[in-house]
Amino acid sequence: MITGKLKGTAYHLAGEYEKSKEAFEKSIPINAKILDEEPENFLYMGGAVVTFTEYLKLLTSLGRKEEAEEYTAKLDELKERITKIYGFDEFVKKDEEPGK
Repeated sequence: MITGKLKGTAYHLAGEYEKSKEAFEKSIPINAKILDEEPENFLYMGGAVVTFTEYLKLLTSLGRKEEAEEYTAKLDELKERITKIYGFDEFVKKDEEPGK
């Protein structure tokens, strides 16, 4: 079975935006439920980061700025939580590293 985020990404890349949106809208609540059950599970958090990132790309393609801002905030919150729990920041860009 192909996951919703993979379907959503594939449809987006194929230019089938409505099918992509439907797939993501099924996947996102599942990610939220899993994170509620295991809020510190790194693999689940990583999966949600990927889902939100790909959904943001779709929203941008659709010109849905307000929704994109909402998911940007959710994504930032999740990244902060990962950093706080695990004590590292895999999301720092090379040009943002100290001394660069």
